[in-house]
Parts: sequence; C-alpha cells; structure tokens
Amino acid sequence: MNHKLILLILLLVALVHTGCAERPAGKYVNQDESYIELKADGTFYAHGNAGGIAGEYTVQGTEIMLKVTALGFAEKCTLQGDTLIKEDGQRFVKKASK
Repeated sequence: MNHKLILLILLLVALVHTGCAERPAGKYVNQDESYIELKADGTFYAHGNAGGIAGEYTVQGTEIMLKVTALGFAEKCTLQGDTLIKEDGQRFVKKASK
C-alpha cells in the first residue's frame, strides 16, 4: 500500500480523536433554573442566584474546563451525554434547540 495513503489515514484518525469533534455548544440548565451556556466560539456564560459570569472553555474528550482568567477561576466539568456535571455534583441538562 502507498505510504502516503497510510499516512493520510493515520492523520485523519488522529484528528478525529484529538478534538476536531464539534464543540458541545448549547444551554445546560439546572433544576433551580441556573444555567451554563457553552457557545460555539469557545466562550461560556453561567447564570445563577448570585448573578452571571462569562469566560472561556476548553474541551478534552468528555472533560470541559471553564475558565475566567481575570478572576483566577477554573472549574472542571464532565459531559455525560446531554448532561454537564460540575465537580460539586450539580447536574445541568442540555436544553433542546428551538
């Protein structure tokens, strides 16, 4: 088999497994109506009882890291299907798109 073809196939497989997948954009809502909105551009907005905060997020597999650099804030979340789970156990379910 042609070495260039093998190299191309390996490259495509590597890209699929290293984050070229679609970002998990959408609005994830908690039972108390607080929410985390992940935007397709890698930013997020979270709103709860104390108000709202905006920042950036990164995705690595099922792990999502929310960051607000100016405040030194970072929180790791896990994505399980359509549910975003914060480190403290709070669960946010993705709201269906209209």
